[in-house]
Amino acid sequence: MEEELSNSQGIDENHENEAEMTAKEALIRSLGRDFSNYTYDGNFCVYLKFVHDRSEIESDIKDDTYFPDFVHQFFVDQERIFGYKQPILRLFYTAGRLKRYIKFDYEDRLTREKDGIDADDVMSYLTPVLDNLEYTQDLNQFIQEVSSKEEQEFRPPGDLLYEFQLDYRKRRHLSRAQRELLEEAGELGVKLPINNSLDENLFTNTNGHSSKNGAADNTNSSPEKNDNQEKSKPCKKRYQIFHANSETKNFKQFQARMQTLVMWFIESATMIDFEDPRWDCFMVFEKYNPSTSGDSDATPVSTEDRYYFVGYATVYRYYAYPDKTRPRVSQMLILPQYRRNGLGTTLLQSIYDYYKRQPATLDITAEDPDEEFIAMRDLLDCKNCLKLDSFQPEKLKEGWTEDMFKEAQEKLKLCRRQARKVYEILKLRVTNKSDEEEYKNYRIEIKNRLNIPNQKQRIDVDRAMKRDPKVPVPDELRPQEKVTAAKLEDNFRLLEKQYEHVVEKLNHPEVTSSV
Repeated sequence: MEEELSNSQGIDENHENEAEMTAKEALIRSLGRDFSNYTYDGNFCVYLKFVHDRSEIESDIKDDTYFPDFVHQFFVDQERIFGYKQPILRLFYTAGRLKRYIKFDYEDRLTREKDGIDADDVMSYLTPVLDNLEYTQDLNQFIQEVSSKEEQEFRPPGDLLYEFQLDYRKRRHLSRAQRELLEEAGELGVKLPINNSLDENLFTNTNGHSSKNGAADNTNSSPEKNDNQEKSKPCKKRYQIFHANSETKNFKQFQARMQTLVMWFIESATMIDFEDPRWDCFMVFEKYNPSTSGDSDATPVSTEDRYYFVGYATVYRYYAYPDKTRPRVSQMLILPQYRRNGLGTTLLQSIYDYYKRQPATLDITAEDPDEEFIAMRDLLDCKNCLKLDSFQPEKLKEGWTEDMFKEAQEKLKLCRRQARKVYEILKLRVTNKSDEEEYKNYRIEIKNRLNIPNQKQRIDVDRAMKRDPKVPVPDELRPQEKVTAAKLEDNFRLLEKQYEHVVEKLNHPEVTSSV
């Protein structure tokens, strides 16, 4: 399994690229020239766009394009693109079938003959998402794909699990690199240099990026415009969730195109081999009909239903002794234009519901979740546990019990660790922090749990010393001599802050009304 989740070929390619970078840096130093005008941050040179009709192609990168969250797996030289002026990498997808148009453009490039050094071979860096995968560099061909009967009549592969409606609001979206720059600047709307050849970049863009001489210039957006987008009246959108696996008709071709997105949005992600029958895929699509949709931004192209890709999650079913399975959520991606609209939570709940219906399911876990997934999962699990008898306020105040875990596992398929975490969050919710004794008891309970690993290690060392006092205990097995009260307090405060964030959302009317 570990081999399937890794990408040895990609690792080898990265090592080769790193060696190439070292040689390139040495050559740059030997030339004694300033190449800063030919060095760009790759985070702001890649433009992703999901195209519904031809008019969106005509607007090119001026509207509704998105920067990726991660480029380090492609541009390994500190995420930089070297050797070009105003580089632009267009990654355009049809909104339904995810057919691709990929084009790399620039104003000028370095060559060995003219400048003593060659520019990066950007297209070769994209090998993980290009090799043996269909795409076109012909814009006319892509236009034909967008307008084709196949695109208009596209239907998602797999079995329909769930159909629902949610309020949709076009949210302000910032990529990881944009957020980092804004955190460094300390405020939104500040002018920041993205690529060093630009004089200005007003960093208040939501979903669109205008182009200034072919570069990433976001001056078309204003704070007022973005505030209006955040406060705009939501519209209803219809969605459907489908399940597919290795046996699903037409899934193989679609999942190959779908997975080309994951490395741009999930850190250190790799392609999954869906030939393994233990993999499951859950896909979300918007079901759009111009005659009934409330989306004022949509362009009517047909009176028939259209399906637009929204996101997906992958789950691997591990074996659990003696006759059970333990599904583990591996990857989850919601496209930028659909984020912060409750779709990730709905997708995760659909995954829960699917495996709860499978008699072999023991519990459901997650693989190396990021902070956003953890926060989403904690909130959803807390909402679900609030419906259980053993997690009612009077039971929470009595302390953690084995019955809590058993009910959470049996009815919700929560693993022990997650059930305990939910208990601690919900107990904080019912703890009166103004009551000194009550709050003190809560702190002691959590600190005791935090200190368990160190206590276990001390017991193991003591046992080893008793068996043979002359055998030295390796340093790595020795517990910390002093886990100070201050250290435990710091750990508790950090955890409490995370828990309070979940409690705040639980107490929000929009959340509690759906519990």
